[in-house]
Amino acid sequence: MTAQETFQCSNCGAPVQKHANTCPACGSPLLFPGRQTEEINQSARQVVEDLNGYLVKSATSAAELAFGVGCTLGVLAIVLLLVIVYFAITKIWTIVIVTGLLAVLISVIISAMLATRAKNATVEKTYQRTTKPEIERFIRANGMSEEEFSELAASVLPASAPLRELWGQEHSAEGSEA
Repeated sequence: MTAQETFQCSNCGAPVQKHANTCPACGSPLLFPGRQTEEINQSARQVVEDLNGYLVKSATSAAELAFGVGCTLGVLAIVLLLVIVYFAITKIWTIVIVTGLLAVLISVIISAMLATRAKNATVEKTYQRTTKPEIERFIRANGMSEEEFSELAASVLPASAPLRELWGQEHSAEGSEA
């Protein structure tokens, strides 16, 4: 291999071959002189979609788990409440059934609130720990600016996408501080 066929990874500095797409040392996508802009844009679109999908998947998993745990604990509490209502307060089934239905409704509402909190917390933590560093690595490796990445994310993702919301909030706050 000659010196002309070898470049350095812009992320970690490891030597890489000219036609490699990713760094063998750190796995970052590579940008070489002559690499087509459309190829970079397509790669960036794929990264945006994949990272947003990862955020959505992790948030959904956390919400489902929290809702399931909330409902399970709610059922245990409801059974205990119904036993207490029936034996300690009244032995009238109508009152027990109405109490049970109200308890189920309250349990589902509390479980839904827990699921929403778990989803939001998971999206934020996943973004900070995984997604944001991956975006920064991609931007560095491909010589993009954060503004270019923001514009690309805005064109690829719907306004309600978690990646677009978090990236946009962070970068609009930085822009207003400057």
